[in-house]
Amino acid sequence: MTAFDPQTMSAALAWAGFDAIASPPVGESAYPELRGIEGHWRQIPPALSAPETFVLEATKGVGS
Repeated sequence: MTAFDPQTMSAALAWAGFDAIASPPVGESAYPELRGIEGHWRQIPPALSAPETFVLEATKGVGS
C-alpha cells in the first residue's frame, strides 16, 4: 500500500470538496473526452501496469 491508493485518494478528493467520486476501469469514463487517454500501458506491458494503475473521476460543485 502506498500513499497513492484508491481509498486514500478518494478520501483526499472528498476532503477537498469533490463528490460523485467514481473509479471506472482504466481507459473508460463517463465522459467521452476522457476515454482512452491513460497511456501507462504504452511504456509498461498491461499485465504489469494493471496492478499499479487506477483511475478516479470526481465532480465539484456541479449543479450548485
